[in-house]
Amino acid sequence: MIGRNLLECIYEEDKKKAKLMLSKLSENKTSDVFEIRYVTKDLRHKWFEVKGTCERDNNEKRFILVSRDISDRKNYEEELKRLAFHDPLTGLPNRRLFIEQLMNELKKQIKFMNPLRYFI
Repeated sequence: MIGRNLLECIYEEDKKKAKLMLSKLSENKTSDVFEIRYVTKDLRHKWFEVKGTCERDNNEKRFILVSRDISDRKNYEEELKRLAFHDPLTGLPNRRLFIEQLMNELKKQIKFMNPLRYFI
């Protein structure tokens, strides 16, 4: 990655987030940590945790970024989310997912002042 444009390697959906983080780094002199997906040579994506800082030298900005692969951790997190809301034996959605989706719908209805009619 040395000497390459960072934004060329970032997953398309994360580019806006990356630009925001770089502008945040350039404004502050403190370091910041964020998670982002990079596109690999075989066009898959890998999750990375990036710690960065911006150094200024003769009115020139230089970003120093250190990243580490957190793809395994992200995969475990996704598996835990799936297991929390689906039956491990059948893979079907469980009661917890139903209640969460029901609560989200009720919040939407209250927000938009729509009467909600339902039958149980």
